[in-house]
Amino acid sequence: MSFRYTPKLGAYIQYGFSVQIRLFTEKLVIPESAIVDKGEEKFVYVYENKKVNKKSIVTIEEGGLFIVSDGLEQGDKIIENPNEELEDGHEVMVIE
Repeated sequence: MSFRYTPKLGAYIQYGFSVQIRLFTEKLVIPESAIVDKGEEKFVYVYENKKVNKKSIVTIEEGGLFIVSDGLEQGDKIIENPNEELEDGHEVMVIE
């Protein structure tokens, strides 16, 4: 999937500047780094009430994006890059 855009410049752009773009879509897209793949089972860890909850998911890959078709809802707080020691029910602290 690719997008084309033309920025409206209010100032001079220098080499090394970055841009942040928000794409609004009906689909629930998550980063691949949040998905734990254990053979036949795919899941993510969701943060709720200071704990981690393991949620099984079904994903579809489209153009490098991972779209969740079942298992998550809009607004769920997923844990990106979970380590091997993380387990369902662990208490965690969020640093923002």
